[in-house]
Amino acid sequence: MDRRTHLRWLARLLAAAALPSTGRAEGGQPVLVRLNIPGPRSLPFLPIELITPLGIDRDLGATLKLRYFTSGVLAFEDMVAGNAHFAGHGFAILPGMRKKGKSAVAIASIAGGAAALALLVRADLAGKIKRVADLKSRSIGASSGSVNSKTYLQMVGEQVLADHGVAASDVRWVQTAQNWESVRSALSSKSVDAVLCEEPFATRAVTAGLARFLYNANDMAQSKSLIGGAHLRAVISTPTETPGPDEQARLLVQMVQRSLQWMASTKPQDIVSKLPLDDATERKELLTILLRYPAIFSRDGRFPAATIAATTSLLQALGNIEGGGEVERLIDPRWVGPAT
Repeated sequence: MDRRTHLRWLARLLAAAALPSTGRAEGGQPVLVRLNIPGPRSLPFLPIELITPLGIDRDLGATLKLRYFTSGVLAFEDMVAGNAHFAGHGFAILPGMRKKGKSAVAIASIAGGAAALALLVRADLAGKIKRVADLKSRSIGASSGSVNSKTYLQMVGEQVLADHGVAASDVRWVQTAQNWESVRSALSSKSVDAVLCEEPFATRAVTAGLARFLYNANDMAQSKSLIGGAHLRAVISTPTETPGPDEQARLLVQMVQRSLQWMASTKPQDIVSKLPLDDATERKELLTILLRYPAIFSRDGRFPAATIAATTSLLQALGNIEGGGEVERLIDPRWVGPAT
């Protein structure tokens, strides 16, 4: 980090230090915090979905209002259109959005450890498509954004394909949503040959007999050659041109940090019990996934230097940024505090 960037971060942190720890709107009413995220039930955003069941927003004098979108790009674009204070999405979309004049900064990290995404092949094609390289001329379902904006999943998916000698133009991309119904429909209708998706949808599709794992980003043997493996994944952002009020930002980051800290000290069985899930099979699958991905979530919402370096490497490989320091300019760390 250069000296100018360091001083800017320090100034932001000092400005936040004097702020109170809880907030109420005038008249003692809870402060409304509006947040867009992909989903529902997309694993990287699980800490967000736990905030209200745990009563964290209520305890802080706030009301968290969630809206679900089929991708992080659409959640982001709805936010910058003024319909929400914040959005959850993959960090990798921020540089491209900034180039399009849709500027925002990340204020908290949610998922930044293990990558909970996989490339699945349709079960009836598993005998023909045995390697990622076999996907040439095939169709892949992936959540997509707007016409000119790639989602985080599509960006990483293109890196996975390239790592196995397949260009993005060698396959046909089919739009799917970042939720279970879309993944299930794409596979069962045979409208795609493969699907790129995050957990728990990948494991659920395999358990249901709809697909087989072709590539698992959490498998070190498969993913060790990918550039920027420890990059920032799911983050919360807010617009820079018309930023959300400081009160909402402070409260939301506190909610996120409390949820992350609770998850870090809680058994997976107890985490699952807090979610409003009526389906016993879904509960069992989520428990299996949480046991499989113990390191997927941040513990404090902060932005470690090593993670920023990995993110820089990934974004440079994608051609989204040119030099060092650009990732730091896409982060406002004053709410989460300095990384330890």
